[in-house]
Amino acid sequence: MSGSRGARILLGLAVTLLATVVIAAPAGVRWNISGSLPRGLYRVTEGQAHRGAIVTVCLRPPWAALGRERGYVGRGACPGRTRPLGKPVVALAGDTVELTQAAITVNGRPLPNSATYPTDSRGRPLPHHPWGRYILQPGDLWLFSHYHPRSFDSRYFGPVHDSEVIGIARPLWTARVDSRP
Repeated sequence: MSGSRGARILLGLAVTLLATVVIAAPAGVRWNISGSLPRGLYRVTEGQAHRGAIVTVCLRPPWAALGRERGYVGRGACPGRTRPLGKPVVALAGDTVELTQAAITVNGRPLPNSATYPTDSRGRPLPHHPWGRYILQPGDLWLFSHYHPRSFDSRYFGPVHDSEVIGIARPLWTARVDSRP
């Protein structure tokens, strides 16, 4: 196959993928390229947040500004002009979450890859939710992604309220995630 023919085929595939995503967006289909979840296609639908669900949320303004400024979150339609964040729910109202520098525990069970980093991957100071023990209140959700140890999640911005949930992201097709720090 010649170089120009290969380039045309690659361009055609890219245009087809882009068109598929643009056409599917009104149906709630989203493409995830973040390492915080398996890369792939997800369908965002209405639903009740529950342990293990991947929820999409808009970050509160100060966290949206930090996330956008540092490139943790892309541009989008949320307040603060960011994209919704997709993260798994690991704790709900009534659960006890303990946040330390070394790990997060939920109801006494430590979560893998859950150390709280003092700096981001570029060495910039990274504010975090105050270390301590929390009993989640009605409506509170603790979001955490074990897929990547540096995921921007509740370790940093704290619990979110279920009223902030946009939808539940259900995988349609995913690929493996490289979970190296």
